[in-house]
Amino acid sequence: MEAREIKTEMNNLQQYVEYVQPVVGEIRRYHNVYHSIQYLNVRAEDIYAEGGYIEFRTESDLKEAIPMIYANTREESGGHLIMEIAPEQRELLSSEVLSVIHGDGWNTDWKQWWNKTADQTVYLLMDHGGISERDFTGFYPSDDFADTVDINSALRFITHRLGLNYLIDISEIYNGGIAEFIDDQSK
Repeated sequence: MEAREIKTEMNNLQQYVEYVQPVVGEIRRYHNVYHSIQYLNVRAEDIYAEGGYIEFRTESDLKEAIPMIYANTREESGGHLIMEIAPEQRELLSSEVLSVIHGDGWNTDWKQWWNKTADQTVYLLMDHGGISERDFTGFYPSDDFADTVDINSALRFITHRLGLNYLIDISEIYNGGIAEFIDDQSK
């Protein structure tokens, strides 16, 4: 199979990472050595569930890979993740991964939301779980933020986790939220 190039136009997740990277870098340099942010593309088959958590293996350059923002704020269990799932990518996620995302027994409210948004891009918001009694680590759905179809809500999640709340305050001036603010700043 021949590798395909990623689109040259940056999506909102890429723009966000590029925009906040200098601030995150300075926090890393002067305050918290674990502070970091990355834009990733991961193939659905490289996202797996183990021990009640989600992890991913490798980054991909394939066009149909799942875009993500991975941010880290602490040494252990300080990671946060946004997964951008387009409608055509839903069926690529394994049932084991979906079981972690929606909770045991297929949480009825989440399942209804998932089915209702079948034709929309969704943003799954996840935090990193520390070492459990079975020595598994990985990502689990955020307890503080709900999955969303709104890019601005997803970016507020990662902005809050990074401690960059001033961006949320500034972006409220814009009707389009953080995504519009960052897009305006990059022009």
